[in-house]
Amino acid sequence: MAETGSALVECDATTGDMRPYSGELGGERLIATADGASMLWITPDGYALLRFRADLTPVYAPSGVDALRAGFGRYARKVRRAFPEVSRIAETYPPTNHAWRHVAEVPAESGVGRQLAAIRNLLDGRMTLPEFSRAWWHARRVAAQNGERTMDPLAWLLNEVFHLMDNYAADPEFRSPNDLSEEVIIESIRALMSSEAMR
Repeated sequence: MAETGSALVECDATTGDMRPYSGELGGERLIATADGASMLWITPDGYALLRFRADLTPVYAPSGVDALRAGFGRYARKVRRAFPEVSRIAETYPPTNHAWRHVAEVPAESGVGRQLAAIRNLLDGRMTLPEFSRAWWHARRVAAQNGERTMDPLAWLLNEVFHLMDNYAADPEFRSPNDLSEEVIIESIRALMSSEAMR
């Protein structure tokens, strides 16, 4: 488990007493930070459950809790014959957000929806590229904080725009002669939005 400024302890399965963590992972055990910020329950049934304070989400789930839940669901399907209990647990903790594939599926109020709205505003001339850059990064942070998930082809689109914006300096003072021009970036985004994958 990640460091949280607290020593690791484990619960004695017989007495319930807490003792310093031995470092072993085998068998059923409950491991926690002494301050209770994080707890890991290792079960004998082929899975472990992790509980942590919300402020530790970037440490344990940088892609969001839903991404972890979706991954656990995929794992449960693979091991369902050997560990049938895992499927029941996966059904108990499903992802809370749907993973969107297409632009039309995305709710406008979501972080991804705000990213798409910023793209439309840029391409319609209602936003300059520096304004778009600020709106895009803010919406991307909101999407990450919400644990929003996308799949191809939408994930591909957002990733391509990410790479364009990652190499763009909104402040002219920080631009280099080798940077793509604003016109090239805008036209690249326009081409992405009109590509076959987005239809």
